[in-house]
Amino acid sequence: MSSKLDNRLLSLDILRGITIAGMIMVNNPGSWATIYPPLAHAKLHGCTPTDLVFPFFLFIVGVAITFSLSKRKDRGDNQNKLLMQVFRRSLMLIAVGLFMAAFPFFDFNTFTFVDLSKLRFPGVLQRIGLVYFFASFIFLKCNIKWQAILGGSFLLLYWFLMMAVPVPGVGYPNLMPTTNLAAYIDNLILSGHMWGATKVWDPEGMNKSIWTSSYVVFTSGLALQFFGVCYWLVDIKGYQKWAKPFIIYGTNAITVFVLSGLLAKLMNIIKFNVGSQGEAVALKTIIYDNLYLSWLSPYNASFAFAITYILFWLGIMTIFYKKGIFIKI
Repeated sequence: MSSKLDNRLLSLDILRGITIAGMIMVNNPGSWATIYPPLAHAKLHGCTPTDLVFPFFLFIVGVAITFSLSKRKDRGDNQNKLLMQVFRRSLMLIAVGLFMAAFPFFDFNTFTFVDLSKLRFPGVLQRIGLVYFFASFIFLKCNIKWQAILGGSFLLLYWFLMMAVPVPGVGYPNLMPTTNLAAYIDNLILSGHMWGATKVWDPEGMNKSIWTSSYVVFTSGLALQFFGVCYWLVDIKGYQKWAKPFIIYGTNAITVFVLSGLLAKLMNIIKFNVGSQGEAVALKTIIYDNLYLSWLSPYNASFAFAITYILFWLGIMTIFYKKGIFIKI
């Protein structure tokens, strides 16, 4: 935990804040059955604003790496020591991600402990932790020329593997969600530990579901343009007032991501017996039905719930911000 902010690139905090606010909004509709199309992932090909959230996070991680490690690299700090710091932070990100996947460790419906042997290993923070470690390693060990060569080579290699290598059991290369090479490897290595909705592959849902090389280039370009606009508006022109909510979110991004995710889980787990039959109804459903769906159309009610959730956490993070509390991993 830190009680103050270091010298930071304000536009990067704003981009991070916009991205985390977007993630909270798309992850917390009032009802998954009634969400506006831009707030849903593309089924497979194509791209919606929702599909940009996680790629933008990874882009932000890459930009942050250059700012956090450049000075220490240039002045010749011990690279082994730097790598150990990077490794520890990566492990912490992965550990927090696994904690979120396992939370609350207890099934209140059956009054039994969760079977951790079926714990989902992939996830947002787990992926970010791995990307952070390997990207930092390449940044510290390679100059800009080799960084570009490796980046391009990885994209070409992934494209070749997905488009040219026959998938065992299928017999031909393809980009369908359950039969492509990446899905085969997911199922081979992570069987029983993937997203419950897909079971045989693990997306973090144009092909966001399988992260084609073209999708990586496309979203990276959009992230770069978006960041450029933020940088021009805020760090060059000095227009900052509009961005205060995003600065608040961006300076405590991991904190609000974790806490909002845990509360969302609790609202679905905590149940009350209501109605004439005394059926168990989740706290979220009670809130949603009575405060939103009772007077709004289904789509507007679902959207209003998501906006309220964003504003609720903005209020909590504003308290953190004013008190100088910035939790870092």
